[in-house]
Amino acid sequence: MAPNQLKPLKPLILGMLGMMLVAVAVSMFEGVRQLAVEEQRRGEANKRANRAMQQNRIQARAADENETPIRREKKPDALPKVIEVSREEQAALDALQAKKRPVDIGAAFDRLRRKAEAGDPEAQALLGFIFLHGLNKVISVDSRTYGVKTSTKHASALLGEDIRPRLADTRFVSIPYVPSDRPQGLYWYERAANQGHRGAQASLAAAHMGYATTLQGYKWALIATRVPWPDDYVSLDGHNVASVENFRFFMERENSPSSKDEARRLAEAFQPKKEKP
Repeated sequence: MAPNQLKPLKPLILGMLGMMLVAVAVSMFEGVRQLAVEEQRRGEANKRANRAMQQNRIQARAADENETPIRREKKPDALPKVIEVSREEQAALDALQAKKRPVDIGAAFDRLRRKAEAGDPEAQALLGFIFLHGLNKVISVDSRTYGVKTSTKHASALLGEDIRPRLADTRFVSIPYVPSDRPQGLYWYERAANQGHRGAQASLAAAHMGYATTLQGYKWALIATRVPWPDDYVSLDGHNVASVENFRFFMERENSPSSKDEARRLAEAFQPKKEKP
């Protein structure tokens, strides 16, 4: 169609475009209005919900305040009954405990220390464990329930008897407070290790892991593995051929070349020497 022929249609086209713009504007306005209405509805709904929650809280608080005097009246009556039940249960536990065989841990610890001081390497190694970890690692008893936590191997070594068969009918008394004391633990382990105690040597290697004294740990790991460990041997502290090899490998990685050379020199020069009684 020629441009001259479009001139008569121009007003019509402009009118149609105007109508379309008006329709779009009306549609957008209606959409905005609907969103505003929906937002208002949500706001009113939230307000109603909040008012309901507040009312419920007020009612619950009032009900609680009304019941409190009743609870206060009942509490004096109920408390003595609870105390009486607790006393009865404790009395029953005490009576049951009194029937068990008493074993004096304090006396056993004193005997162990005297043997260690006299030069017994087994006693020295056990004393090293006790001081390094604390006596409660060997045995501890709840004073109220009499519940026992124990390392049965170390406790048996301390008492000089296998306590496992009689643990349930044994009452441990006079347990001294022996806290962890690392220098003392290393001292007693070293006295046993210097006499050639294989388990103490392995325990010393383990005790130096993660400390600035890894040179000493590597030395004791080398000494402990100088003579191969039997495949089925497990020390009192739970070390075996695999764990000792792991200690040695770890210390090799943690020490500098000069430290490893020094540890090897000390290990090669080491000679076990028994203490004189």
